Amino acid sequence: MKVSLYLRNRVNAKGLSPVYFKVSNGRGDQAKTPTQLTVNKRYWKSGQVSTKHSNADILNTELRNLRNKGEEAELKWTTGQFNNTREVIAFLQGRQDNHSLDAFLHTTLKADIKEGDYNNKRWALSAFKNVLNHKGDLMFSDITPNYLAKYRKLGQAIVRRKELKPSTLTSYGQYTVGILTEARRRGVITEIPNLDTAYYFNFGKSHKDVPSHTWQELLNAINNADTIQKWQSCALWLLQFGLRGITNADVSRISDKLLVELVDIRGKERLVSVENKDLMREVYIDYGRSKNSQPMIIQLFPPTLTLLKYLKNTAVYTYIDKKLPNGKRIIRGMEDRTNVFDYEKTTNEKFHSRLWAARQDKFKLISDDKIQFSNARNSVYQVGEGLGIAHMDLEKLVGHEYGVSSKSYSNLSKPKTIRRLSKQHRDILEEFRYPHLINRLVKKLYEICANEKVPNWILASAIVGKNTMLTIDIDEYGNVKENTPKTVKIEPKYLKYFTNTKEIEVDSLDNDDDRLQRIYSKLAKEVKSDLKVVHQVDTNNSSAKVS
Repeated sequence: MKVSLYLRNRVNAKGLSPVYFKVSNGRGDQAKTPTQLTVNKRYWKSGQVSTKHSNADILNTELRNLRNKGEEAELKWTTGQFNNTREVIAFLQGRQDNHSLDAFLHTTLKADIKEGDYNNKRWALSAFKNVLNHKGDLMFSDITPNYLAKYRKLGQAIVRRKELKPSTLTSYGQYTVGILTEARRRGVITEIPNLDTAYYFNFGKSHKDVPSHTWQELLNAINNADTIQKWQSCALWLLQFGLRGITNADVSRISDKLLVELVDIRGKERLVSVENKDLMREVYIDYGRSKNSQPMIIQLFPPTLTLLKYLKNTAVYTYIDKKLPNGKRIIRGMEDRTNVFDYEKTTNEKFHSRLWAARQDKFKLISDDKIQFSNARNSVYQVGEGLGIAHMDLEKLVGHEYGVSSKSYSNLSKPKTIRRLSKQHRDILEEFRYPHLINRLVKKLYEICANEKVPNWILASAIVGKNTMLTIDIDEYGNVKENTPKTVKIEPKYLKYFTNTKEIEVDSLDNDDDRLQRIYSKLAKEVKSDLKVVHQVDTNNSSAKVS
């Protein structure tokens, strides 16, 4: 590994070039980072400046210090104190500081872990210190059995006051001790005391109520959603609930490529990929949760499919210009009918948090019931509890680990198991009046369109010409007009997301008026069914057969 100094070609407003560190560990592993120095490149040679440069003595002293810093980094690499170029860069930037748990986490460890993992550790460490009223940095030597005993005593009092759940306090402690363990693993500290964390992080049973929401609370929020942004908040919550309580991190990973169906192949049913886009039958999403990769084979019932259709259309409208920090757009075209957002949360933590926070905030404007996206899973679980569904089945439904032997013996891909869990899923949706909520949500969207707050093409549309779409015509109350085909111009930036939709088959010999009328009649028939509670959540036990 080699650390050297070099000049960037670009100059600042004063005509000076910035001095950079360059870290090389072979051709495929190189990194660069700026220093605080800038010099006139006319007088630069071999890492120094000539006497003709103003303040040459001061600059050369600083440049020697930088070279010494680079040599120190090379020595730390040689002696095994650094394991990758990111650690070297952190050292050169002066960010590597291991005098405390806080410093170790925010410098050395931060450079090597995912942003989400870092945030979890940062928040947990802060909360751990807050319980103990610990001011300033937490030193490695502070973590002793006596200190954890104090944490346990204070934590038990917090649980008795119903301020926090035992599992929350346990996670704070485990994250903090985990930072300590990682510091020893890297040689930052040589030893840690014997800590009986099973005892010190045991806070008894919780009596704090786990929050959830009722269908009446969601209905009230829907009725108050008078903008497309507020509407989307309700739609995203209901999407999470309709897919058995998946989290917002899971939503961006849902895609048509995960669609499967049960097919009878020579007398044995198997899960196979769905080859076409006809989803109005028994289809599932074969999904592994973001948090723990637990398998969740989730049936897409008709109300959820209806929700996805309108949510996808509105997302094209509201998020068309939304981009990740790397410039990538977050909306896929209509060729993927189940994907609402297209990005990877683990590499875009801040973006993800801000995206969902913007929709979470809208609930404050339409409800005083403190509706939270994070409570969708709680709501699924508690509705299932009320129906008498066994807790082991509820854990399977929401994607939690369930029992000691499950990893060795359980198989959630068995057709009978899939259909049994789908029936329980259906019962939960019916108990929550899910088809009726989706129906009211769709009607609300038509009302928003009738007030001309969003274009009508988000309701139902078909491409019928260049930059032209046929859309449903509605009156001032959001009711569909009979037999009135209406073409609208649509901006190319929106239109491109509809170019891969399944074409509606029409007779090419028809004249334009007949063709438009035929397409419109099919669109109108579809949206009229959306505006009625006709999508029952029945499980069809018949499966396709392959000879």
